[in-house]
Amino acid sequence: MSGEEKIPTELFAALPRRNNESYTLLKVLLRYCVIFALAFTAGILFCRASADIFPDMTSTIQRFFTDVFAGCESCRDYFTVIISASSPDIRCLILLFATGFTYFCGIATSTLVLCRGFAVGFSLQYLLFVIESGAVTLSHPTAAAVIFGVTELALAGVMIWLSTKSLIFGYDFRRLRGRRSRIVRSPIIYLYMLLYLTAFGLILIINTSSCFITMLIYR
Repeated sequence: MSGEEKIPTELFAALPRRNNESYTLLKVLLRYCVIFALAFTAGILFCRASADIFPDMTSTIQRFFTDVFAGCESCRDYFTVIISASSPDIRCLILLFATGFTYFCGIATSTLVLCRGFAVGFSLQYLLFVIESGAVTLSHPTAAAVIFGVTELALAGVMIWLSTKSLIFGYDFRRLRGRRSRIVRSPIIYLYMLLYLTAFGLILIINTSSCFITMLIYR
């Protein structure tokens, strides 16, 4: 009996389902979620182990939650504050976009997700730490923690999704063959660009919502 005949019929039926686009997307997405969760936990544990209060950081936290739009008199001033708050996420967005065109996309995106997870875990734990210790006095400390946590997790979710799509795009892009003009006209490149333009708008919406909700609560 040949090796092919020994393979159960059910396995042949399962192979197309396990190699379709949805399965690949889910598999990659879950991988990045696991990386983020592990890094997030490591960030929390590291913050608990250090347990140091930094005066400069506490003053920044106090100012953000109580006076985020201080000195703003025009729409341009408000927009400048929002862009400033979104600048780290925009830089990350640009890096993620660029990784899709490289051969080390998987390593780069995994590293970015790892760093983001650690930073979010550390920052959230640090915020809770300074609130509980009294280093930062807020009239609504629970609201501050919830606003920060929801905002950072939402932005991390966008980053994980972009990392997933960038990795898949990277493989599709490397499979393109032919003349340069044909590659430039490929629809997958324009869909990739549209994805990141949408993500850019989503990042601005999330940060804008966070800033204005904070202003409404602490004004």
